Amino acid sequence: MPFLDHLEELRWRILWSLLAVAVGTVVGWFVVQQVDILEVLKRPIAPYLPGGRLVFTSPAEPFMLTLKVALGVGCVLASPVVIYQIWAFLAPALYERERRLILTALSVGVLLFLGGAIACYEWLFPAALKVFLGFQREDLTPMITIDRYFAMAVPFVVGTGAVAELPLVVTILASLGLVTPQFLSRHRRYAFVVSAFVAAYGQTLGKMAEADPELLLATPYKVVSLNQPEAVTGAVAWWQELTDAGGEGMVVKPLQFVSRNKRGLVQPAVKCRGKEYLRIIYGPEYTAPQNLERLRSRGLGAKRSLALREFALGMEALQRFVEREPLRRVHECAFAVLALESEPVDPRL
Repeated sequence: MPFLDHLEELRWRILWSLLAVAVGTVVGWFVVQQVDILEVLKRPIAPYLPGGRLVFTSPAEPFMLTLKVALGVGCVLASPVVIYQIWAFLAPALYERERRLILTALSVGVLLFLGGAIACYEWLFPAALKVFLGFQREDLTPMITIDRYFAMAVPFVVGTGAVAELPLVVTILASLGLVTPQFLSRHRRYAFVVSAFVAAYGQTLGKMAEADPELLLATPYKVVSLNQPEAVTGAVAWWQELTDAGGEGMVVKPLQFVSRNKRGLVQPAVKCRGKEYLRIIYGPEYTAPQNLERLRSRGLGAKRSLALREFALGMEALQRFVEREPLRRVHECAFAVLALESEPVDPRL
């Protein structure tokens, strides 16, 4: 089949899938009106609510929530059609063995996802709510809104369903010869560290902090593309707003955890202090033209070298940890960073 014919078929497959989702959403709207799905979804947190009721802060919030639930029901109802359209597009290019493997994996994957999501709804999510709300003080009354609750519950349940797919993913990779039991056992600690970084980068920790600021405190941040002038201008305005409100400043980091350029490793972070903080460091007259010129002429090579050495020590500590070295070896790197940050001792003392 010519390439343009493939594109035409793909276009129709996508249109049929979107139509199925739209029809499913309309059906889901009537289902939500007849069946109290919201009451079922609210059940895990109901024991912790005053009067057993969630609150809303916007007139349109109940309507938008009903629409979102209807869309979710519509996606579930339309999923067989969507899966069929994807399969019909891909199947002609697959061998018979590959077709059998994908059909088996798809069936098992659906069961694993549903099992993980149901287990989360029945046991894991209620236990998490019990832990979070266990930090509630007697002089505080929870006022949990519909939007905040479902913004936490849906990613929690869906994420657990996705995690339940890992055995299937590992089985497929093992059948293809890409991983072995020995490989998985040897790199288990790497998986722990990567999971922590993925959780942080995927904003999971941020959502948990938003749900309970007393347990975790989320730090505001922005992702800025240097190729977009309006994004850079917005970041500068945000920094100005933070520092004008008395904030110390912000830290600028590359998007990738470890970045390199032609010269080698890129400095992992740069502190951008506010004016008030810099007045404490450099004196109240530091904004005078002659003082600014003197500060700009300073060499920053020593500070860059220090930042890179401390970053390398942190990476070395992680490397030693995942390689199961003794804990004292990990602490050596931490003490080395402290030594770099310490002031030289006067030999006369």
